[in-house]
Amino acid sequence: MEKRDSIFMVNSAIFAFDYLSKHPGALPEEIIKEFLKSPSSRLKGKNKETQLYEVAAINKLCKIKNKNKLKTKKQVMHIFVNSIGEIAREMEPPVILDESEN
Repeated sequence: MEKRDSIFMVNSAIFAFDYLSKHPGALPEEIIKEFLKSPSSRLKGKNKETQLYEVAAINKLCKIKNKNKLKTKKQVMHIFVNSIGEIAREMEPPVILDESEN
C-alpha cells in the first residue's frame, strides 16, 4: 500500500462518517454505494486497488463507529487512522509457499 492510498482511505472514512451523521443506522453497503457515486470517489491518481482500500476503509469505519457509539468524531477517526495498517495487512494476498522449493 502506498502513502497516497492511506490518504484516500481517510477521505473515504470522512465521507462515511459524514454520511452516518446524516443517515444514522445506514448500512456499510449503502454508504459504499453512495461513496462510489460521489465526486470524492473520482479523485485523480486512483487505481482499482486504491478503490478497494477505500471500500475497506468505509467498512472498517462503520465497525469502529458501531463499537464506540459514545466516542466523538475525533476519537473515532483517531482509532480509524491507527487501524489503517491493519486494513492493509488484511487485504494483502496470502503468501503460498511452494513446497518444491524446499
